[in-house]
Amino acid sequence: MKKSMLLVSILLLSIIAISLFANQKDEKSKTSDSSKMINVIASIEVKEGHLDEFTKIFVANVPNVLAEEGCIEYIPTIDVPTNIGVQKTNKNIVTIIEKWESLDHLYAHLKAPHMNTYREKVKDMVVGVSIKVLKEVQK
Repeated sequence: MKKSMLLVSILLLSIIAISLFANQKDEKSKTSDSSKMINVIASIEVKEGHLDEFTKIFVANVPNVLAEEGCIEYIPTIDVPTNIGVQKTNKNIVTIIEKWESLDHLYAHLKAPHMNTYREKVKDMVVGVSIKVLKEVQK
């Protein structure tokens, strides 16, 4: 019982963090970087035994995301076991590789109605979410 409450708390904190990120409109987001292309690496840890169900729901939403203004790439991936020593794999993590025309497009994506619907459908399957928002190193 305590473990399930902890998992629910972690999930709720993750959803709150993503919502806060999506709604963030401070001065930092108004810099010139907000109009430059960005890459996102999102990792979603799924409860044991729920990966197939989760990925079906996720993949069904991909066309909606690809149709969003500013979406260049949106690819769900899973780990491929190798003999590369530094690689750490987790069979319960789905990693999404994203590319957006700008940070503003990412903000709009996070608030899109189909993303709210998707989050509602998977909320009981998700252990945690983390993201990295990246820009290309200046040449």
